[in-house]
Amino acid sequence: MSGCNGLILSPSTAQSLKMALQVEKPISDKSQSNSKDNILDPCAIGEEYRESSLSRDSSVWYFDEFTGCYRHKALHHRTSPLPSASMKLQDTSPTSQTTGFSSSFDQAQLNLHAWPIPTTKKQVYMLCEQANASGNYQTMLSLCHHLIDCAHKCTRSTESTEKKESSLNNFMLLESQRILKKLAMVGQSRGKTGYCEAQFLLANCFGMGALGIGINHENAFLWYIQASKQNHAEATYRAAVCYELGIGTRRDEGRAIIFFRKAATMSHVPSMYKLGIILLYGYCGQPQNSREAMAWLQRAAANASPECPHALYTLAMVQLSDDCNETNIIADSNYAIELLLKAGKLGHITSQLKLGELYEYGKVVKEDSEQSIYWYSMAAQNGNIDASLALSGWYLTGSPDVLDQSDREAYLWVRKAAGIKNVDRWSMAKAHYVVGIYIEHGIGVERSIEGAKKWFSRATRLGHKKAAKRLELLSDLTHTEDSKVVDKSTDKITSQ
Repeated sequence: MSGCNGLILSPSTAQSLKMALQVEKPISDKSQSNSKDNILDPCAIGEEYRESSLSRDSSVWYFDEFTGCYRHKALHHRTSPLPSASMKLQDTSPTSQTTGFSSSFDQAQLNLHAWPIPTTKKQVYMLCEQANASGNYQTMLSLCHHLIDCAHKCTRSTESTEKKESSLNNFMLLESQRILKKLAMVGQSRGKTGYCEAQFLLANCFGMGALGIGINHENAFLWYIQASKQNHAEATYRAAVCYELGIGTRRDEGRAIIFFRKAATMSHVPSMYKLGIILLYGYCGQPQNSREAMAWLQRAAANASPECPHALYTLAMVQLSDDCNETNIIADSNYAIELLLKAGKLGHITSQLKLGELYEYGKVVKEDSEQSIYWYSMAAQNGNIDASLALSGWYLTGSPDVLDQSDREAYLWVRKAAGIKNVDRWSMAKAHYVVGIYIEHGIGVERSIEGAKKWFSRATRLGHKKAAKRLELLSDLTHTEDSKVVDKSTDKITSQ
């Protein structure tokens, strides 16, 4: 194997470099202090983003159900933006939009929520009057969704100026806010409870500051509670998260468990998963109950979807770890692989990474380089840094009849790993360290000691100890070589 500078790597050296690409985190890292944390899905953990300066676009914000935080969609792979419309609305062409605002709006279209895109305030008023005339809460809420989506899109009318567009967008947001509050409080003066879907959406708006409503977690929590009283499963779950983390109310783990259990009994998959984790490890002050925990996890796994496949991964890890001995189930590695395969096909990145590792080293399953490369590729395409490093290792050694050895591809995958954003600092530090190793030895790139020192320096700042030692060694080597050059120059001058 040869790098760009003609350096020959022996098979043993290439294998050693490949092994160096495996995940290594300091023992002092909190994530390594408890083996239970390895069971939990790391994709469900992250930082909280509530800065008011960030965009409030309904298409890029969503509620992270596993941490109770409002997040920017670009930072994660999930797709549940709030408060954008949850139902698909018909997208009409500009030519048909102009005829959609007659006073006699087709009732069939109204029932199907095929709202046209308004281009003037008068057309917005007409849509609101038609929705109110229907007397149907769902129809009115669909209009609210539609106005929210339209407000965050550029007006298609070519006659409008930017100022008029901004004014119309603000007007649509205000109208949607008015409709939403009206639906949320409808009938409360007569002892009724309001429309739960509107209460749920209004709570989202208070939580993330949408529709011109200021961020108010207390109000968000209260509206989640109101919707929960009408057995709204998602609102019940989010109320539980608020109690668990103390968002908008005082922290009360006992009440959190009550609401988690209530939502779980309504077949809410994230609640079943969360309740299973809590009971399995005794979180939130609860006694461990492995029997009930496994029952909830199995129910969640049976209803897994691309939005919530985490129970599949958790069950598989229980099957493959010593935690299985503490439950009422018998360890079955074949069943664990089936669960991981199902989760991987649903797009669960952590499961894809785990499958790549198992097939690479022949753990539990027969060693299969083709399957390993496939699953590493799937995880790497989804932006997983460890999978990118693992693929680099595969390119270093190659695989007969599966993957041609290529130092250049190995280097490119490492550079891709180093360019991935919003990952934990240990993975980032390792990626920077490996890039430094490649540049130092000229693997897939021109050899450069100074370039290697830059990457080692970045890894050192992130806490990588090996990078610090390597940087010190290269610095001493450079200083020694410079001294020799100076001595030779002095000797030459003296001889002259």
